Amino acid sequence: MIGITIVFVAIAGYELQFLIRHRRKPRTFWIAGSFLAAAYLYIMAIHAYDLPSVNRIIEYVFNF
Repeated sequence: MIGITIVFVAIAGYELQFLIRHRRKPRTFWIAGSFLAAAYLYIMAIHAYDLPSVNRIIEYVFNF
């Protein structure tokens, strides 16, 4: 779990630098941060509660 958190902190730092460097609007910060937070919470929920991965759902839907 610590490794996952470190990776997400690195991604968030890179994303923040990019948004600041390109002078994006505050709305863009909220959108990017919200997606990153949702992805982090989803990954942690899968890891903590042994939920089925989204890969199985995708394979089930597109399995011919």
